Amino acid sequence: KQWYQRRVAITAGGTKACSSTDASAVGEFSPANMKLKLNSMTDTACGFKHRVPCLLSGECTLDTVKSGCTFDDATGVLSMNYFVNFVTPVWKFTERDALANKDDQVIKFWSCSESYSKRRRRDAENDFEDFESIEKRAVNGSDAEDSSTSDSTHFVAATTVGVCTVVLMTAFLTVLVLRMKQKRSEDLEAL
Repeated sequence: KQWYQRRVAITAGGTKACSSTDASAVGEFSPANMKLKLNSMTDTACGFKHRVPCLLSGECTLDTVKSGCTFDDATGVLSMNYFVNFVTPVWKFTERDALANKDDQVIKFWSCSESYSKRRRRDAENDFEDFESIEKRAVNGSDAEDSSTSDSTHFVAATTVGVCTVVLMTAFLTVLVLRMKQKRSEDLEAL
């Protein structure tokens, strides 16, 4: 999987959308509802999907866990970050940029086609499922579904096994060659 991140900064006006501390960031502009808006694949007006070419064409999927927004109260800047996973690996930077860079238009998060101001029953049920997955947490403290930790652990383990195998094979072949030379010299002395 490949991912791509793009930061989009917008200086906010009166409402400090996605702020975790400002009183104006409530209802549809709360951090949780802003994340829902930006990550929505069904909203016909709002979200990353309308501005990222590979999301429009289906050549990538949006990583909804990592994608979202933050608001810096000190600078008054709203940052919207999106991460995509390409369906097929893209190795050229120019091709990847063409697929994953958003167009010049603003990512819209106001006047959306869906309502984000109320908590929906479906969201409450999803929260309960999240609670259940916490109970199933692995012994080492990571979630069972946390792929980034397990992927890196598997990579390190596979690399270690590979290096050890090469070292052992080299040692074995060295001993074999030395024994063959010694045996030849003994055979020549016997003649």
